[in-house]
Amino acid sequence: MGGAKTGDPRDGWRLRGWSASDHAAVDRILTEIWGDDPAALASFRVHGPASDESGAWSRTLVAESGGDVVGVGTAREYWLHPARWRLAVHVRPGARRRGIGGALFDRLVAGLPMADPRPLQAATRENDADGVRFLGRRGFRLLMRTRLGALDPNDVVAADRAAWLAAEDRIAAAGYRVAAMPDLGAGIEAALAALHAAIYRAGHGGNPPVPIDDDLARDLFLGDDLIPDALFAAVAGGLPAGIASLRRGDDAGGFDLGWIGAGPGHAEHAGDLCAALLGRCLDAARRRGWRLRVEVDEADAGVWRQLGGLPVAWEPDWVTWHREPGAVP
Repeated sequence: MGGAKTGDPRDGWRLRGWSASDHAAVDRILTEIWGDDPAALASFRVHGPASDESGAWSRTLVAESGGDVVGVGTAREYWLHPARWRLAVHVRPGARRRGIGGALFDRLVAGLPMADPRPLQAATRENDADGVRFLGRRGFRLLMRTRLGALDPNDVVAADRAAWLAAEDRIAAAGYRVAAMPDLGAGIEAALAALHAAIYRAGHGGNPPVPIDDDLARDLFLGDDLIPDALFAAVAGGLPAGIASLRRGDDAGGFDLGWIGAGPGHAEHAGDLCAALLGRCLDAARRRGWRLRVEVDEADAGVWRQLGGLPVAWEPDWVTWHREPGAVP
């Protein structure tokens, strides 16, 4: 990659480093590509200097043609999941097929810390034909699908509600008690945070997170988006065994369906635990008149199946791709 192209004088473009004045131009590029997809637009605003204080490595390059910014690319590490280098490359539709995207990609990969080879990771929507083709030509292989959508709990049919109640009856017979967080007793926060962390790790085996200690678990899973009386847990032996929750969304006034799962040692009842707790969340959202954002990875097969049977207005899937070190396109 050391000889990666930096520009094409015949075609009038060049690559250069990021400047603070590029923010507006890059945002125009992202809006031109993703302006009708607010979730994607927000996800791809990763270009430029690192926006947090985690110390994670990041580098952004822009492509310039005739004095205008026509492309941008960023390679970075994500502090919570540092096992892969993450790449994002965007070129204005009118400036494509001039070698700009490939040059940005090659320069970024060539500039990665070579003493630290890690797999590469990139993501886009499944209906982004240019993006999918771009990654496939560079040796990326599909890693995972993520499904996002919107759900009005009022659209859930009676049969689904009956199934959730039946699941709750079965786990009650097995010795589990379902309650909202305020009814679980004082001092339950640490156990809830630890259970969230265990479920999160189990769902990210292909891209493991950093070690999650007690303080980090509280920050990640019991932070500002928490709605205590909309966090439900199934308890056995005095400890939470499964969880589901409603969360405050990134958009003002919006609400998300949060993490759903059963902890280690409860695999036998995991399906019923998740179904019963999901039912509690959707019933709470219905009573409050909340429409929900929903997100689920196919790695979480049980929740994927349960949500797949509900009347969710699904967006095109996110597809995450990866390339192992040394892989040749």
